[in-house]
Order: sequence, then C-alpha cells, then structure tokens
Amino acid sequence: MATPSAKNIELQHVSVGDVTIHIKKPESTRPQDRKQANKIVKDILNPDSKLDFSVLPHLDDLQIAQIIKELSPQDLPMILRKFRNVVNKRNKKLRTNLSFRNISYKKGEDIYLSGVSGYVKKNTISCVLGAPDSGITTLMKTIAGRAPRDAKVTGEVFLDGQPVDEGYAQHLGFISKNDIHYPTLTVRETLRMSARMRVGELEDIYHKLKVELVMKFFGLDGNIANTIVGDEQIRGISGGQKRRVSVAAEIVAGHSVILADLLTNGLDSKTSYDLVKLMQTVAHTKTEQIASMISLVQPAPELFDLFDYLLLMSKGRSIYFGPLHHNGRYPVIDFLESLGFYRPPAKSIPGFLAEVSFDPVRFHITRLSAQMRKSLSLPPPSSSNPAEGGPHNVTTTTRQTDKPTGEDVDPEDCKDALPGQPTVALDPLYRAGALAARMSVQSYLKTALENKVDEPAALSFKDHSTDMPLPRIPSSFGSHSHDRKASTAGEGTGAVCKGERTIASGDANECAKAAVPMPLENAKQEVKTPSIPLPPAQSLPHQAAPETYEEVVGIRLRRQQQGQGGDARDGVEKDGSAGSVVVSTRDNEKEIGFAYLLTSYKQSKIYYDLGLKLWTEFEPRMPWEKSGPQADKFSTSLAYQTFECLKREWIVRTRDRTTLLGNFAERIIVALVLGTVFLDLGTKQKDADARVGLFFIILLNFSMGASAQIPAIMAKRKVYYSQEAAGYYHGYAFFLAQQLIFIPFVFCELVVFLTITYALSDLQGEPLASAEFWNCFSLVFLCVVIARTWALFLCGVAPNTTAAVALFPVTVVLKVLVCGYMIAPDDIPSYWKWLNTISFLTYAFRGLLVNEFYDLRLQCDNSELEPSTSDPLFNVPPPNGYGGAQACPFTTGRMYLTRYDMEDYGKGEVVQCILYLFCFFLVYHALALVALVFKPHELGDQEEAPKFDFVANPSHAGDDGVGAEHHEAKKGPVSFIEWRKLSYEVSNRKRPGEKITLLDSVEGYARPGDMVALMGPSGAGKSTLLDVIAGKKTSGWVSGTRLVNGKGFDASFFPRVAGYVEQFDTHVERATVFESVYFSAQLRLGVTDDQALAEAEHAMKSVRIWHARDRLIGNIETGGISPELRKKTAIAVEVVAHPTILFLDEPTTGLDSVSAMAVIDTVTDLARGRGLAVVCTIHQPSAELFTRFGRILILQPTATGGRVSYFGDVGRVVEYCHHHGLGEMKEGRNIADFAMEALGSTHADGREPADVFLTSEECKTMRSELEAGVFNSAGEVRVPEFDRAYARGVGKQFQVLLKRSVLCVVRDKNTLLAQLNSALLIGLFVGSLYWDLGYNQSEAMQRVSLSFFVIVFVFFTAAYKIPLLVGARASSFREKTSNMYKGWVLYLTQMLADLIIVLPRATMLSVLIYFMCGLNLADDGTRFAAYLFMMILTFFLAIGIAEFFAFVCPNERLGQVYFTSCMTVFVLFAGFLIRKDNIPDWWIWLFYGNAVRYPLNFFLKNELDGLDFSCPGNEGAVPVKLQASYFDPSLSATVTCDASQMNNLNCFRYACPITSGNDVLSEYGVDQSVAAYAGIVIAIAVVLRVVNIVAFTKLNWVQK
Repeated sequence: MATPSAKNIELQHVSVGDVTIHIKKPESTRPQDRKQANKIVKDILNPDSKLDFSVLPHLDDLQIAQIIKELSPQDLPMILRKFRNVVNKRNKKLRTNLSFRNISYKKGEDIYLSGVSGYVKKNTISCVLGAPDSGITTLMKTIAGRAPRDAKVTGEVFLDGQPVDEGYAQHLGFISKNDIHYPTLTVRETLRMSARMRVGELEDIYHKLKVELVMKFFGLDGNIANTIVGDEQIRGISGGQKRRVSVAAEIVAGHSVILADLLTNGLDSKTSYDLVKLMQTVAHTKTEQIASMISLVQPAPELFDLFDYLLLMSKGRSIYFGPLHHNGRYPVIDFLESLGFYRPPAKSIPGFLAEVSFDPVRFHITRLSAQMRKSLSLPPPSSSNPAEGGPHNVTTTTRQTDKPTGEDVDPEDCKDALPGQPTVALDPLYRAGALAARMSVQSYLKTALENKVDEPAALSFKDHSTDMPLPRIPSSFGSHSHDRKASTAGEGTGAVCKGERTIASGDANECAKAAVPMPLENAKQEVKTPSIPLPPAQSLPHQAAPETYEEVVGIRLRRQQQGQGGDARDGVEKDGSAGSVVVSTRDNEKEIGFAYLLTSYKQSKIYYDLGLKLWTEFEPRMPWEKSGPQADKFSTSLAYQTFECLKREWIVRTRDRTTLLGNFAERIIVALVLGTVFLDLGTKQKDADARVGLFFIILLNFSMGASAQIPAIMAKRKVYYSQEAAGYYHGYAFFLAQQLIFIPFVFCELVVFLTITYALSDLQGEPLASAEFWNCFSLVFLCVVIARTWALFLCGVAPNTTAAVALFPVTVVLKVLVCGYMIAPDDIPSYWKWLNTISFLTYAFRGLLVNEFYDLRLQCDNSELEPSTSDPLFNVPPPNGYGGAQACPFTTGRMYLTRYDMEDYGKGEVVQCILYLFCFFLVYHALALVALVFKPHELGDQEEAPKFDFVANPSHAGDDGVGAEHHEAKKGPVSFIEWRKLSYEVSNRKRPGEKITLLDSVEGYARPGDMVALMGPSGAGKSTLLDVIAGKKTSGWVSGTRLVNGKGFDASFFPRVAGYVEQFDTHVERATVFESVYFSAQLRLGVTDDQALAEAEHAMKSVRIWHARDRLIGNIETGGISPELRKKTAIAVEVVAHPTILFLDEPTTGLDSVSAMAVIDTVTDLARGRGLAVVCTIHQPSAELFTRFGRILILQPTATGGRVSYFGDVGRVVEYCHHHGLGEMKEGRNIADFAMEALGSTHADGREPADVFLTSEECKTMRSELEAGVFNSAGEVRVPEFDRAYARGVGKQFQVLLKRSVLCVVRDKNTLLAQLNSALLIGLFVGSLYWDLGYNQSEAMQRVSLSFFVIVFVFFTAAYKIPLLVGARASSFREKTSNMYKGWVLYLTQMLADLIIVLPRATMLSVLIYFMCGLNLADDGTRFAAYLFMMILTFFLAIGIAEFFAFVCPNERLGQVYFTSCMTVFVLFAGFLIRKDNIPDWWIWLFYGNAVRYPLNFFLKNELDGLDFSCPGNEGAVPVKLQASYFDPSLSATVTCDASQMNNLNCFRYACPITSGNDVLSEYGVDQSVAAYAGIVIAIAVVLRVVNIVAFTKLNWVQK
C-alpha cells in the first residue's frame, strides 16, 4: 500500500508523552492500512534497512509518533546516519579528518600557543587536557576558526588534507565553554533554530523530528523542552541543562567534527559521563564519519577512559599527543615514567596528567619523598638531600621547606635509581667556574623553550667532565616557518625539510625523519650524564645582561639574585674556593622542568610518529585534488536566513509581554499627556508656538527613546557573534531581521500615538483620513527608524553597553540643536551649516512644520497684538508714536514659517523631506551594517596567558607555589548549623496561585571541622538548598527550622558568622584581584589595615592567585581575568574573612584538577585548623578530592521536590548501598560517581532512594541527633559573639568604599573619556554655534534656547549611569548581604566619586559656553560663578534622576524607557516648549514640581536680568499700520494712511517685541530670584538622594 499523500492533509498537534510536534493527520484508520504503515516505521527503525528519513514528508502523525516513542538514546547513531543520508542527497559530503600543524597564537606581547600539532581522526574521540594556563581554550577557538582578528595566528589546519575554506563552519561544530543562547527562547525553539539554519533548506518535518529525537536522547524533552533557556537575569533551565542544550545544538546541526571546550563544565559526574559516552557512541559508529575533540577539567577516570586520543598541553605547548590506550596501558604514563615522572598511587591518571602539565617537577623522582618511593617500589637513593634524595651536582642554595634536610648527593649516585632509563637532575646547579657557564645554561633553556637551536651550536654543547654530546634540540616537523598561510601546504609541490633539502610528496617518511630528531630509544643511549651539559664559555651563542629579566616566548624567566657586591649582580656567590660558584635555581625549577619535558617530547618517537602521520595519513592535498565544490560558510540562502531570523525575533518580542505592553502603555500615556496639554489648539499666536513645541517634543521623545533599545541590542550582539561564526546565518540576515521586526511594532505604536495626539490637539487634518496625518506619520516613522538604526550603529562600534548609552544622547542632542528649532537655519554660522544639512531631524522638523502651517490661518487676541498697550508710545500720535494702532505679528502659517526661515518652501517640500529621510535611512543602514557585521569582534572570554605561578617571597611558598607557611591554627570560636524539615516553594508562573515545591523536608547539620558535600543530579536543588540554609533566598517561601549554635536563625548577624561563595562569581569589574580580597579583609575583619593586608596576601597565595593580584577582574564582554581566576578570587574574598561557617556553591566548577585540589585543600585546612563548618555543593569530584569531605548529603529529584536520599559519613556510602540493595561498587571506581548513580535517581525496579533513606538507621541516627540538638550535645565550646552586625564602623566603611569607588570611576576609561570628551566637544560646538551673542531680537531668543539646550544635554546624557548601576547589582547584593557595609554608605561614596566626572564636565561646559557665547558678565563675574555652581548642581540632579530609575526598574531596558519618558515630560513642562499661561490647570502641578524647570529658570534669570535688546534695522520688529492721517514734519506733508496705502512705508511704524531681558523672563514665567531657584534645586537634589538611598537599600532585583 502506498503511503498517504502529503497533499490536502490537515495539520494538527500530536502529543506522545510530553512531545508535541506539528505533523499530518492520517487519511485512513483501517486496520490493514495501519498494519502497512507500521511496517514502514519498522523498516525505518531497522539499522540494516536502506529506508531512510527521506520518506518523512509522506508519513502520517501516528507513524511519526511511533518513531519518537520507540527510539532510545542507543539509536542516536542510526538516526543521525539516516538523517545525513537525506542531507547528503542535497548537499555536499562532509569532511571528517581534521589535522592541525604548528598552531601558534600571539596577542600583544603574550604568546598563548606555540607550535601545537595533532589531528582528529574520523570515528575517534580525542581529549585535550592541561592546566588553566595551558592555552586549551585558545587552541580550541583557533582550530575552530574563532580566534579574534587582532591576534597573530600562524599554522595550518586541514580537513581531509584540504585547507579550510568558507565552508569550514558546515563541517566543524564548536561548543564554547560559555553557553550563549537567546534567553527567552525555549529549548525546543533553540534547537530548531540550529537545525533549520545549519542543516539546509529541507522540509520542516525533518528539522522538527530530528530536534524531538535529540531532545529525548539528551534528556531535554518533557517540560524542559518548553522552558525558556534563561540567563543571569531571567530564570530558565538549570546550568547542567543549559550545557546539554549547547551540545544538542551542535548535534542537530549534523557536523562531521565537533570541538567542545570544557564540555562537562558545571555538570555532575553522571551527566558528564552520559554526555561523553553518547558522543563516543556517535563517533565510534563505523557507518558514520564523525569525530570529536573535547577539552576537560577534572575528568573522572571512567570518563577519561572513553577517549581514544590525548593531547596534553602545558604552557601553550603540546607535551604529548598520541593514543590514550595501547595494549591495556597508557602510553602517556609510560612516556612520563621514562622521563622520571611518577604518579602517586592515590592520584587518578587524569588528575596526575593535569598536575604534571602545571608543575612537572613535583612528580619527578628527584623530588619524591621516601614514603612515595616505597609505595611506587622505587629504589631509594644512596643518600638524602633537602629534596628527599634529589641529586645535586653542586652545593645548593635553596629556600627552607617542610622536608628534612641532609647532605648533597653526587649525581653518579642516581644512576641506579632507574636502571636502563635516563636520569636527569631537574635542579641543574652548575659547577662551572665562571659566569659564562651559567649563561650558557640560560641560553640553552631559552632555545629549548623556543623549540629551536642552531644545529652547529646544539651539537657543540658538551659537558666538560664527560665530553658526551647533548641530544639535539628539535625543530618542529615540516618547515619551521609559522608565517605561511594555511593554503600554502595545499599548493606546494613538495615539503621543505631542514637544511634546504626538498623532498617529493611521496617521500613523506624521509621528511618526517629529517624534521623530527632521534627517537626516544636513541636519545636514551646518548644521555649518559644526569646533568644538563654545558658548552664551553667561548662557544656561547648569546650573552644577556644577568641583572635583567628575559622574556622567553611569553614565559618570564627569573633569576634568584643573591650574594654581595658585584657578584650579587650576576646572581652568583663565591664560597671561598677558586672556580666554585653557588647558584640558586629553585626559582626557575618550573621552567627547567617544563623545558626538559618539552624537549624530551620533541625528541621522542611519539613526536616522530606524529610527524609521520601528518605527512602521510593526513598529507595535504594539491589544489587539483580537492574533492567536490567549494562550500559556502552557510548552508542556507540569505532569504531563508532572514526569514528564520525574523521568526525568531517575532517570538522573542511577542513573548516579552511586559516590555511589549509597557511600550504601548508608555506611548498611550505620553500621547494622552501631550494631547491634554496641547488640547484643542486654536489659531492664535500662542497656539502656533504650541504647535511647533508639540512637534519638537514628539521628535525629541522618539529620537531619544531609541536609546532604550541599546541594552536589548547589546544582549543580542554576543549571541549574534557566536552564531554567525558557527554558520547559522550571515550577519546581514541578522541585521535585516533586527530592522524589519521593528517596523510592525513601531507602525502600531505610532498609529495609536498620533491618532490620540491629533484628535486631542486638533492638528491640521483628520486622524487616519487626511494627507496631513499620513505625512506627519511618515516623517515621524522615518525619524524613529533612523534613530534606532543609529542606535544599532553605536552598538556596533561601542565596546560595551555603558559606552553606547553614553554616546547616543550626545550624538542625538547635537542633531536636535541644529534641526532649526532652537536656532534658525539662517542664524547658524556658515562653518556649521553642513551639520544642519546632514541632520536627519532638520528634514523631519521642516516637513512637519510645512505640513502643519502651510494652509493655516492665524489670528491674535488682544494680548498678542503689537505693540502692547503698556508701551509708552502706544497712544502717542504719529509720527512719534503708534497712535493707538496695533498689528498681529503673523496672520498666516506661511508668514509664521519665516520665524524658522522656511518661508520659501512650498507644500511639495513635505514629500521631499520624506524622500530625504529615506535616503538618510539608507545611509545609516549602511553604516550600522558595517559596524555591526563587518567590524572585527570577539566575546572577550580570553583566557590567561601561559606563565609560571611565582610568589613574591620564595621563603613563604611551598614547592607548588601555594603558601606553605599557613597561619598557626587557632582554635577560636566555632559554629554549629543544623536544618530540620526544610522546605522551599516558589510560585508557578504558568499557573498563578499555585506553588512548586523545590525542596521537601530536607534535614542535616554541620559541626565545626566538618566538610559536608551537597550532591545530586542536575535540577535536584543543591544550590537552592545552599541558598536556603545560608539565608540568601530573596523570593519564595521557606518553611522548617534553621539553628545556628542552638539558636534561631538571625539574618542580621549570620553574615558575621558565615561566608558564602556564589556559583556565578560576582565581583566589582574595575577592581583588581588584590583589591577585591583586601577590601573584604578590611571590612569583615576587625583588625588593622596591616593585619588585613597580611590576611589578604595569605588568602591569595592559598588559592593560587598571587601572580594575578594586579590584574583587573573585568567581565566577559570587555575581557579580564579567566573564569578560573574569577572563581578563585571569589573564594579568597570569603576565606579572608575568617568565617566559622563557609558555604561554597560549586567552587570547583570550571577549574582544572590542580586548582580544584588546591581550593578544596585550602578549605580543608581551614575546616580542620580553624574548626570551620563547611557546606559545599560540588559537581563530578575526583576520588582524591571526594575524600576531603567527611559527610555527604545527596538530594534526589522527585515529583515533590528534592529529597534527602542519604546523609552521613562518606566512608559508609558503599556499605549503605550494599546493605539496602541499592548497588555494588566496582573496584577502582570513583565513590562519588557510584553514590550519584545509586542514590541520585529512581532505580529500575521503581525504588526511590529517598524512601529507602527514611526507613534506614542512618536517618534515625540523624534525626535523633537533631532532636537532641547538635550544638547542645557538643559540650562547652566557644561560639562567636558579636555586639553589632558589621565588623567595622561607618567611618571605616566610608573610607574604604570611597577609595574603591574613586578607583572604579578612574579605571572606567571608556565612560570617563566619553563623558569628558562629550562635555569638551559640546562646549566647543555650542560655543562656536552661539558665538559672541549680541542683543537683537533673534539673539535674545538664542540666549533662551542656549540655556534650554544645556539643560536638555545635561539631563539626557545622565542615562549613562543606568547600565553602570544595573550591572553592579549582583556585586553590591553580595557585599551588602555579607554585612561588609551599609547600603547607604556605598551610595554616598559613589555619589562623591561622581565628582571626578561631574566637576571637570561642569567646568569645561561652563567655561566654554559662557565665554565663547559672550554671556552676561555683569556683577564682577559673580554671574559666571553662579552659572558654574548651578551647572554642577544640575549634573548632580540629572544623575540622581537616572539613579532613581536604575534602582526602581527591574532591568536596564525599562530603566532607559522610563528615564527617557520622564525627561520628555519634564522638558515639556519646563516652560520653554509651552508657556506657563498655556498649560492647562490639570497639568500645572507638573510645571511647579518640575526638576528641569528650576535650573532652567536659574540660568535665564542669571543671564537675562538687566539686559536690553533692540531691533537694529527693524530686524525682528513687527510692522504696525497706522490708522489715521498725520502730519510728518520730516516730509512737511500730511500722510494719509487709509486702506489704499498698504505699500506706503510712511504708514507703518515698527514695534520691537523685546526691549529688555525682563520681557523674556515674564513671558517664560521666571518670577523668582536666583537665590530662590538655587535653594529649590538644592532641596530637590537632597530629597531625591534620600529617596534613592531608600530605593537602593530596600529594593532588590537580584532574584535568588
């Protein structure tokens, strides 16, 4: 039977379990037809069947549902294969074998990678391992083509021997260590976007089904599929689920090679294992051609064993690449042991490898203790030395360690240590008699680290005592020139080897031999001496100044300077015997060990085999050997990409209903305000002025309102950068979608806005039914679109949100100033007229005025006639007076347009202005496109450059760089914490009124000295439980009991007792690492600054961040320290406070095993030495790390929330599981992984570990201890007691906070320079625009408009504070809840720190404007002093208003929207755009309660009071026709002035409207003194600051 036709079949939703998908309704339900349909499904699901998914469009809903239901995770390889068959029929075949050669990466002076080579073979899965500074992330990004454009990258990358091309992103998928997704898209929508954009333009059913299957395989189906992804601000799926989404997004894309950076970061061990196992299964499917390369930190041994190949990195170099397993052994371990590096039995293999890459010396035989030698069955040395038997060939000068001392050992005694193997001393203390010998070793070390030594010099290096040659330091295989382009290898006809010998492509074996030195076996035979041989003094290739530092390929090489006099400068010390030199090299031992390890690898057969493979199996192909057509970077067309981006943007915008409705509400409110303020405008003179003011405020509101889009655009920018590089879409598709999606929303908003405004204000034309209305709509619409496009441009060029927000108002205000409203076009100096021409607001303003006034008839009431009846000449007969005659200034709209120099424009000018604006849009569109799409960009997640982790004072450091001299353990106060029946509920956002239980009756405790681990699968509630216990939750409902030292939980004093390390590290971005730790010590310890300094130094050394102490913390957007250093800094900030209870939320997530062990060891020392009670959530701990914990609390996710499935001793977990039949642990398995598997989820037989625990003896014991009271049963102990909630008083808090606030302002150079430069440029521009104002009519009004513009500039540019304050919420929340300081103290110090920006801005602006514009200098300059004083107050007032909206709004975008709307209203009612007399009575309160009005009135009063104005040449005067005949003595005749004498100039007398500054002041309602206005401004500023303090301290938008 044929499958049902796809035509004319109704679409519907089909649900199978929790899976919902749009598919087709079946045409037939007859049993025989269904039987045939089921047979088709079985054929599809049969791995051996040739029937693939190309038949999907012809299947019905029941068949699709059956496919989804019956497939399991084990079927994923088959599913991918059948999907790929469909894709390959339409697209090119994907390439699989990836090889990379001599990859080097340099940025600035830092070298991150040097000569790294390897490959990723099809059907294999490779692991990349190394220390934090190994450059692993940089390597992964470089291979994936994600290296920033400003970095120097050299080397070659090939796919199936072909150089990478534009289609690289289609073959290779890259999973970043940061999960970057649209936060408001659901999981299903995120994955469908990946499938649609990167698989190809297939029928949508392919993408939908593939996404449903992959979600099922990754555990993302059910409710998770319909949950938004979320981010730091928006609650969504958990961190582990987010990581799985990142992986699934690359799987659905169908890549042949997947690179994953820190794949298991943030995942528990079981999830990590399942995830990597799934990728291994896919890779090992022989019918597939898929390969993976994954970097890891802290991998469990069983997870590590899943890999086929290993790339071990150290200091940006590869020290091993090869198979992970061979004949049941680990070749990498054999290789390291052949060099004398041994793994302690208790240390896992991956942990050992990571630590070796960080500090190889620790594991060398010369440094192993006697106990360790015995455990490894190694023969003891003949005698001991300070390093427990390490051979030394001369007397040493070393720092004291905690190891026993003894006599030095002759190097010959070490020959028997490892029979048959080369033994090299890693402390090469030289026995040369001159400085030249020492320098030769330094030169050797330098060349070793650079991986190149001139051949003759290398062969001449001999030891004086043995005359044995030194093994040749190898060059990298192939040509050693890293500057070749990637395409060179594919275009050449042969390979160039050492010595200029050309070898044909078929002789790759010979080239490998020539390029790679002797194998390891030969090297063993050549190395006879245990020390590094020295060349003769006269053969030194280099002589460097011994007192300087040498920078060796990015690694600082230090010399220990000792001794006295001139010899001390050379770093040597004579011991009294001729020719004997004492040299200390313990400071350089890491470089020595690294150089030895690196050169040994480059001399090994492993490296030889790598070169052989890269020149044979992965041999580059010639250009004519390329298979298939060259692929594009994107697999879909530009139109398809744009359509999909538009769909996504539509979903994002419509889902954010709060912002969507808020925008509409804001437009309606502003329209109602404007409509009621300008209600029923008539045709009088004041109504004409009001019409102009209305149009100006509309343009100002919509133009400045575009700044509210900047935060949303910047948030999308990092997603765009990531997805564009991944081959989702071209940048223009994303950009065009951003532009197009804006149109329908703006259209609807404007229609509603203008309809209300037109109807209420009675503007020209009927709303929605006249040409005037739609002309107005077109002009404003284009103005809004252009302003938003300008915001897009600034988002492309600005480094961060703060800079973009700061730049936007400055650039737009300039356009506002020259648009023709505040200064007429003819009054603009000739040198600035071009700015009027290129301002889009010029044409919008001109078009609106011509459209409104061209056919308008105007009239005057009695008060508007000129001259006024109060004029002294009003009743004076002509020719000396007016004879009682009056005239209306403007009787037609066209006459009124002369005020703005628009009298020459006809009605057709409106259409021309619309066309001009459209041209402006095209130009701005092109600028924004170039800035956002074609400008080089990166995400700022650069890792730290490779360097050695030195400490400043060697005498205070142990062998691994961690402080060895811990503070003496002081048994001070200790604390107990216990929690009983602890439950936590949150509201159900989908069903208001309902609650969701996240924790269900959780119980446990922690005693002094306890290390309690909170574990559980992702989503079990570990972090939630930690937050609840620590009192950090700001929402939801907590029930149960928490006791601290037997007393109820006191939130005020608990921060003095406890420290809390958050999962997401929140720091002050502009502070250095040292300053952050020292700041915590100063405010949380009641000690002197010197003692706080010592504590801070010790804490930094303890967690290995001393070397980075002077680095700024930064953020992911602008760069800064690495995530690893960020985590360590967060721990140091809490540890330095000496808490008695320490909470840590996943402290080892993202850290390598070395750092993780260092962190946990530090915490363990604190717990045992100081008696801390430690409660810690932890993911995938290694077996060694897990043993540091004494107790464990495991949470099991259930339908009623997270429940306790075990609480007790770590050592009893295995016995507990065995006793209750929950599982048996295999020998050698990590106990943490076993516990998670046995106790973290429901068993196959339906048993719930949480239910089993409730009936266990362990539970009964725990509850009996809790009922008796853990604290009460402890006996007499000393607990911390505090008489105040804060360790330091307000004075100290103020001092420390002020210093930090000032430093943060000074270091934020982008903001500081933007604000200062804006004041300088605006001052110069305005000063030159209003240069040396005179005293005619137009210049009188220009003085008013100048003051108004200054006010507008100051207030609108204060918006830069909003992103700064919103961005600092997380760090200030952490610090305030830790009782570091009172919130109002922080606010006051930040207010004072703003003076650094405010004072120079106000001064520059005042000086430039006041003196360049020629403002009033009366009263001996006191007016200028008053002007400067008010300018400073105005800046503070504006910043205070911006701060208010930053504090009361939930996010930055709403803060910008409401701030702009508030400023628009304030500007509207300030008395300039609409006079006081014209404001309706119901809005007059906004005039009197206006924060903008009083500074404006101050400036006007200060400037205009006492000035006189005139009308030279009757310029600006109103012609008044005389009504009667009069005798003119000058003519000696009677002048008859009747209706026939309209052209007789003698019948007209000109009335000057403004004769003094008081005329202007009365017109604008300025009726108070300067002092009164100053007092009002000060009062408003003080009240506003008080309100801000309340909002800052009481409102909290950080949801936990």
